[in-house]
Amino acid sequence: MIKKKLIKVIASTLMLASMFALSPIGASASWKQNKTGWWYTTNNSWITGWKLIDGKWYYFYSDGYMAHDTVISGFKLGSDGAWLDIQPATLDEKIVDVTVGTAEEFVNALGSNKRIILKPGVYNLSTINQVNKSDNSVTWETVQDGKELNLQNIHNLTIEGMDSGKVEIKVAPRFANIMNFSNVQNVSIKNIVAGHTPAQYECNEGVLKFTNSNDISIMNSELYGCGSIGLSLNDVKRLYASNCTIDHCSLRAIQLYNSETINFTETNIVNHEAYSNIIMVDNSKDVTFEKCVMSDNNNFGWSFIEALSKSNILLDKCVIKNNFQSSDSNVRNDKIYFFNTTDYFGNSDSKITVKNSEINNNKCDYLMTNKENVEFDNCTITNNTWK
Repeated sequence: MIKKKLIKVIASTLMLASMFALSPIGASASWKQNKTGWWYTTNNSWITGWKLIDGKWYYFYSDGYMAHDTVISGFKLGSDGAWLDIQPATLDEKIVDVTVGTAEEFVNALGSNKRIILKPGVYNLSTINQVNKSDNSVTWETVQDGKELNLQNIHNLTIEGMDSGKVEIKVAPRFANIMNFSNVQNVSIKNIVAGHTPAQYECNEGVLKFTNSNDISIMNSELYGCGSIGLSLNDVKRLYASNCTIDHCSLRAIQLYNSETINFTETNIVNHEAYSNIIMVDNSKDVTFEKCVMSDNNNFGWSFIEALSKSNILLDKCVIKNNFQSSDSNVRNDKIYFFNTTDYFGNSDSKITVKNSEINNNKCDYLMTNKENVEFDNCTITNNTWK
C-alpha cells in the first residue's frame, strides 16, 4: 500500500513537470492585479491551471485569477498563492467552475471537484425543494423545526461569493446548522455571509459545522448569530480561516474537539452574548489566533477562553478588549475565569500562550485558573477588572 501511494505521488509530480515543460513561461510574462485579485499574463493572454513561476507553483482558475489561501487537489496554497507543501492527491481530477444565482442552483451544484461561484444575493436554503442526491453526498436531515443541509464524502469543493459581503446563505430552522459537513476534504468557503433568519440569540444550532474533515479554508466571510455556535469542529485537521468575522452567537463563537492545526488570521470574534464561553478548545493541538480582534463579547458565564484535555492555544498579535462576564446568576458560574485551563475534575493539563497582544478593558472575576498553564510574552495588559 505504501509503495503504491509513493508511486502515485511520483507519477503525479512527473505529470506536472511534463505539463509545465510543454507550456513554458515566456520572457514577456508578468503579474497583473486589480480589485478582484492577481493574474499572470503571457503572450497577450492569461494563464490558467497549474504553472511554475520563478521556482514556485501556482494555480489559476479558468477566469485567470490566482488561487490563494485554499487547497486545490490536495495542495495547500498560501496567501501569496504559492504551494506551501505537497500532499498526495489525484491530479487528474479537473475542477469545474459553476456560476449560480439561486438557492436551488447552488444546492444542485454541490459536489466534488467543483468551484461554485455565487452571484450577489440572498440564498435561502429553506425555500427550495429539498431533495437528497442519489449518491448521498448532499442530504437533508430532519431536525425539530425543519431540515438541515448535510454534505458528506465530498472533496475539492470551493463555495465562493462573486463579491465580498454581497452573498448571504441562510436557513429558517433554529435547530439546523446552515451547512453541516462530514468526511470532506479540501473545502474552501470565500466571500460568504451565513446565518439564520430568526432574531439574534434565538437559535439552538450553529452556522458551519465540520466533522472528520481535513484541509478546510474559510476566507473573507461572516458567520453570524442567532446561530448558537459560529464554527464547530470535531476531528478536523488543518483549517485556515482568514479575514473573517464571527459575531452574535448565543452559546459560543468557536468550538473545537479532537482537532489539530487550526489557524485563525485577522479574524474578528465580536459582539457575542454567548452564555458559556467565547472560545472552547478540547483535546486539540496547535490552535493559533494571529492578528485577531476579540472584543465586545458581553455575556460569558463560564470563561472567555477555555482549553481542556491537553490542548494548546497560541494568541499572537491579538487585540482582546471590552469583554465582560455575565451578571446573570442563572447562567454564570460562581467563579468566572478569563483564561480557563482546568476541567470539571480539577485537571489542568492544557496551555494558553499569549504573545505580542493587547489585553485591555475586560471584566471577569479572575484572570486565570492556573498560572503555570497561561503564559504572557510581550503583552500590554491595562484597565482590566479581575483578581
